[in-house]
Amino acid sequence: MQKFYFGMETLRVTQDYNGATSHYHHSHGTPADYPIDCAGVDGRQSAYFAPVDMKVVAIRGVGNYVTNTIWLETVEAVETPTFTDTVWLTLTHWNDGSITAKFKVGDIIKAGEIIAYEGTDGAAANHLHITCGRGHCDNWTQNTAAAWVMTGTSYPPEQVMYLNDDFTKVVDSASLVFQSMPKEEVTPVAKTKRVRVTNGLYLMKLDNSGTLFVMPHNATVTVLQENYTTAKGYSMDKVEYNGTVGMCANQYLE
Repeated sequence: MQKFYFGMETLRVTQDYNGATSHYHHSHGTPADYPIDCAGVDGRQSAYFAPVDMKVVAIRGVGNYVTNTIWLETVEAVETPTFTDTVWLTLTHWNDGSITAKFKVGDIIKAGEIIAYEGTDGAAANHLHITCGRGHCDNWTQNTAAAWVMTGTSYPPEQVMYLNDDFTKVVDSASLVFQSMPKEEVTPVAKTKRVRVTNGLYLMKLDNSGTLFVMPHNATVTVLQENYTTAKGYSMDKVEYNGTVGMCANQYLE
């Protein structure tokens, strides 16, 4: 299952969801959402990339007084730091005429494609206003603190997004604690080979301190690691034979 992670190459949070500038009433009314403002690299409009395949659910604001916003949700359920389900995401403040304005409802934005660039539509400086949550969301509503918030089930972003350490550089997280995305563990597939030497093949101790025994012609061994080391001028594989682990010259296996 795919993991959902933050989609900018630089994490620089300029206002968290408790920010007094404009976010406090978002997170302290009913219903609540938990927006963060993110600006990537100073002096340029940084991009937000789709971490997984995402479907465009709604687009509002292009060419009118409403602040430009795109609503998306994952095509399939994904793994997050706190749940496994579909995820919705909104990005706000991108500019008219930008790549985002070219999308239409129903489009699928593939993993790795750019969704939006930072912008200034309804904002004084380049950034993206980002909200996210679980399930489905496609609109705003006004909460009890008079803030316009997202209608879906909102979560703080650090509960929805992993941080992909191979993709994102952290400049300022505004004290928000994002979990690093777990690495995929690859289990090697063991190979089996046969001894092709008529007189048999020595199974050596792994530390090359001596011989364990001779494996007979056509004996089947399980190769645990190819090219494990070099000994006595031979490239040696680490193998298991009849429950005993040792090494043998791989040129005599087939």
